[in-house]
This record gives sequence, structure tokens and C-alpha cells, in this order.
Amino acid sequence: MTRNTTLTRTALSLLLVAATASPAASQSGTTSPPPGSGTTPQPTGSGTTSPPPGSGTTSQPAGSGTAPAPAGSGSTMQPAGGTAFAIDPSHTSVVFGIGHAGIGFVYGRFNTVSGSFTQAGEELTGIELMIDAASVDTNESKRDEHLRSPDFFNVAQFPAITFKSRSLKKVGSKYEVTGDLTIHGVTRPVVIPVQKLKEGQGPFGAYRSGLFAQFAVKRTEYGMSNMLEIVGDPVTLTVAIEGIKQ
Repeated sequence: MTRNTTLTRTALSLLLVAATASPAASQSGTTSPPPGSGTTPQPTGSGTTSPPPGSGTTSQPAGSGTAPAPAGSGSTMQPAGGTAFAIDPSHTSVVFGIGHAGIGFVYGRFNTVSGSFTQAGEELTGIELMIDAASVDTNESKRDEHLRSPDFFNVAQFPAITFKSRSLKKVGSKYEVTGDLTIHGVTRPVVIPVQKLKEGQGPFGAYRSGLFAQFAVKRTEYGMSNMLEIVGDPVTLTVAIEGIKQ
């Protein structure tokens, strides 16, 4: 009897111990990383990993597919100051004349001209001009090919003739425009007298402004010294420009 009583009490004690033991870990499906592991758990199914702070990476909106262009990356540069006028190539002419064999003169033109100028009110404030050297045209195809060759313009190596103003001074009704003229890969400072013509509404609605200049350069100063016994050194240039207000 005593032995049975002792066994019963022992069994009851074991049952009490089992009932008060800690429950098993919950089956949550997520295992927390050990403390100090340096890993931050991500929300389940988010599909996106945020860049670490200070990584230098900025998240783009989902589906944008394109990084924003840097500010000021635009392909076209205008002269600084005032209202811009884009040169209208169909109403702009660049004509040149040069001596031939000490007897007469030959004239030609450049058919492809682009650029812009600026005004403050009706006052000229800056000019940029670009000429395609390969567009030289003297109404004689064999001569034009020769002018494009390394004997003269060497258009394969120096495709552009450019002018960019650096300062302007008004003298009477004209401007003395100081700037950099580049021909045949050589850049030299020049002062060009420019006349500001009229401006106003054009026949098809666009607001227009006109400029006119005549000046001379020596081709030898720009590394073009071939055939001086036949082709003169001084070259006179006449430039007539119409610009459309932007």
C-alpha cells in the first residue's frame, strides 16, 4: 500500500513539471538574425533592396528605365547675354573674293552656315558663327575639290570655320566686334566691323533681325600658303545675316 502511494505521487510530480515547461518556439516562418550580425531583415515579398545609407546610389522610380539627364546638358550653346536669334541659313550669305594671278578676282561662297547672335533690346551683345568648310562653292567643281584638299582648307582634318565674339564696342552706327576666328585649325583674334540692320516681323510671322559685315584676312596667317604665285593672300569676306528670334 505504501509503495503504491509513493509511485502515484511521483507520477503526479512529473506531470506538473511537463505542464509548466517553456512552450516550443513558434513556427512563424521567419528566423531573426543573430544580434550583431549586421543584417537587417527585409519585408517578405518586397522584391526591393534599399541601398545602404551613404552608398551614393539614388533609387529611381519603378519602371522609369531612364536616369535623368544632368542639368545643362543641352546639345545647343547660345552667346551669353540678351535675347537669342538663331541664324536663318536660307537668308544668310558668306561670300569671299581672292585675287587670281595678279590679273583679276575670283568669288565664291560657303553654302552651309549656322550659329546665333544675341541682343539686349536692339543692341547687339554677341555673335557665334560656324561655317562648313566643305560647302565651299566657286561655281567650278574641280576648283572646289582642290580647295577642299590639303593644299587649301583640308576639310577632312579641319571641317569647320568658326567665329566667336569676346567683346563688342559700339562706334557710331556700327560695332567693333572682337573675337576668335578659326580657319584651317588656326585660331587668331580679329576685330570685325559689324553693322546692325533693321529688325521686325517677317512676312511669315517670325521676328527677325539683320547684320552685315565686310572685312579681310590673310590666308597665310591661317597656315594656307600654297600657290601664292597664282592665288592671292588677302581674302575679302562679306557676311549678311538674318536671325530669327527664339
